[in-house]
Amino acid sequence: PLEDATKTTSIILEALKDTEQRGLIDRGWGGLGN
Repeated sequence: PLEDATKTTSIILEALKDTEQRGLIDRGWGGLGN
């Protein structure tokens, strides 16, 4: 699992927003998207 899944999710979402891209986040074992 990621050390800080919430922070990583936030970084991913901000990057997608800034670049006007779409993405999929798989919650899986990393705990992303929580």
